[in-house]
Order: sequence, then C-alpha cells, then structure tokens
Amino acid sequence: MLTRVSLILVAFATLVGLLVLADIELLVQVLDALPASSLALLIGVFLAGAVLKGLRWAFYLRSARLDIRWRDGMTTFLAGMSTSPLPGGSWLAPRLAQEHGIARMSQAAPALFVSFIVDAITLPTMILALFIITDQSRYSFAIPVVGIAIGLVLLAMGRSTRVWNIVARVLDRSRFTRRWLPQERDVQMRVQALMSPRVLLGGAAFSLGATILSAAFLYGLVSALTFRGISPWEALWIHSVSETAGIAIPIPGGFGVTDSSITGMLTQHNIGLRRATFLALVLRSSDAAFRVAFGTLVLFLRYERFLLNALDLRGRTRGAYRHACRVPGFRMACEPLANAVLLHVIQPVAALVESTPVEEPSPSD
Repeated sequence: MLTRVSLILVAFATLVGLLVLADIELLVQVLDALPASSLALLIGVFLAGAVLKGLRWAFYLRSARLDIRWRDGMTTFLAGMSTSPLPGGSWLAPRLAQEHGIARMSQAAPALFVSFIVDAITLPTMILALFIITDQSRYSFAIPVVGIAIGLVLLAMGRSTRVWNIVARVLDRSRFTRRWLPQERDVQMRVQALMSPRVLLGGAAFSLGATILSAAFLYGLVSALTFRGISPWEALWIHSVSETAGIAIPIPGGFGVTDSSITGMLTQHNIGLRRATFLALVLRSSDAAFRVAFGTLVLFLRYERFLLNALDLRGRTRGAYRHACRVPGFRMACEPLANAVLLHVIQPVAALVESTPVEEPSPSD
C-alpha cells in the first residue's frame, strides 16, 4: 500500500514540477515539430550530460574523504535532479548521500560549495580568454571579471584558517550553537580536502566537459527548430556567456538572466527576436522537464526506502508534537481547542455509537 502511495505522490510531484517549471503546451508543439532522429539525439546528449555531472558529483564526494562508491555517488546526483530546478533543490543530493552510510548531510554539503566555486572560476576564465582573443568591447569584460572575483573570494574563504576560526568563535559564544562545533570542524576538514589543486583541476575538467555537452544540446535544438541554425562554436559561445552571466548575477536558478542572455545572443546571430525568445523558452522548459522526469524516475527506482520513510507521518507528527509541547504557552493555547473537540465531536459520536441497538443473531442463523 505504501509503495502505491509513494508512486502516486512522486507522479503528482513530477506533474506539479512540470506545470510550474515548464510550458507543457510549448513542449508538445516542439515534440510534434522535431524529427524523431533529432529528438533521440537531444535525449542522448542530455543523458550523457547527466551522467558526466553525476561522475563529477561522485568525484567531489570521494575527494572529500567520504566512503561512497562511484555508482552510489552518481545516483544521488541523478535522483537529486528531480528537485534541482527549484531554488534550494540541489540539497536533495547531499541528503540522499546519507542513504549510503554517510553519517550526516553536512559531510556531503562541501561538495556543493566547491562545485560552485569551480564553475564560477572555470567558465568566466574561458569566456574572458575568448573575449580577449576576439577583441570584444572592454565593457563586456565586466561579467566574466565579476564571476571570477566571486569564485576567487569564495576560494580564499574556504582555504583561509582565519575565516574558519571566526566561524568557530561565533559558534562557541552560545550554548545552543556550541554543539555544532564538531560538525564545523568536520566540514572544515572536508572543504580543505576539496581545495587541493588535484581536485580543483579535476573539477574544472568535468565542468568543461559538461559545458560542451550543454552547448551540444543547444546546438541540436536550435538547428532543428530554425532554418539558419548555428555552428557548434556559436552554440558553445552562447551557452558559456549566458551561464557566466548567471554566475555573475546570482539569481537562484538563473531565472531570467540566462534566458535573456540566450535570447540576446541568438538575435546577434541573425535569428529573429520572436524566434530567439521561443528557443530560450523551449530550452528552459525542456531542461526542466528532462531533469524532473529523469530525476524522479531514478529517485523512485533507487531510493524507495527514502520515500517510504518520508511517508511515516505518524512518527513525524509525534516527534513534532513532543518538541512543540516544550514551547511555553503551547499547551495553554491548545488545551481549550482539544477540550472543545472532545466535548462537541468525540463524546457525541461515542454516545451515538453506544445508543445504537445491536441486533442479536437468531437461533436459525
């Protein structure tokens, strides 16, 4: 029964995610217009990109000195894609790492931090080099420079013992936060392990590979839906610049920033404004639809026990009520409501049940 309920809830969550994050009507029109060969190629490129990003996530987890297999690290990322389009949805992957023997989610969280740092340095550096080679306007250098600055500041903070000492002193001031000190030291150790040159260079290589596959997806989509199309070099240029803009302007999920960047750069490559806007919406909708659908499939097939534990409402509400009773005034506020329910609902129903005559079976029965 619980398995069936889990399937229904996962399917409902997938449907809600698709309705919120993707334009279903637009996707249906695109699927009707795309040839079968182009659709198969796009799905193949997306799956290759998802596997590569899963390998990158597993590489970060293992580099953080966590005892987790490559396959398990990949599946935590792939299942976490079910919520990745939502702000804060990327935290599902560290939570799923606990299902493979990791003691706390905080032990896997440094991988998210270092992954963003590597992306914030790698892509803007590549774009800055391309801007210099192609002799772009000096004003266009602002976006990659800001992205590199953000990445370098976070990198310096992660490697600085002074910053970690400040965090430790802040936690040590209160008895409520003092219990987090062991976790802070553990996180510091794992962040320091991820800041080694070997890990940073490996992460940069994975980041470049994922960028190339994402650009290939953009190239296939634009070539299939326009007469002019774009070249692979132009697709790499458009995708990299738009992602760099999303890093430099830190809006959660890059909503609006990357889309407008893609639209503007497509118009610079002789694609009309209406068609460019249409392609940006299709790219956003298809990416969200693929990630939510594929991630939910992996989540259900690989982490059924995690879903079943999430449905343990009786245990969750019992613990929540026990902690809520410790709040001053909670019992005083809820006791009149509980007495009213007992007086006007439970007791009348019990009296009605007791007054109902019970038919005795006849001897012939």
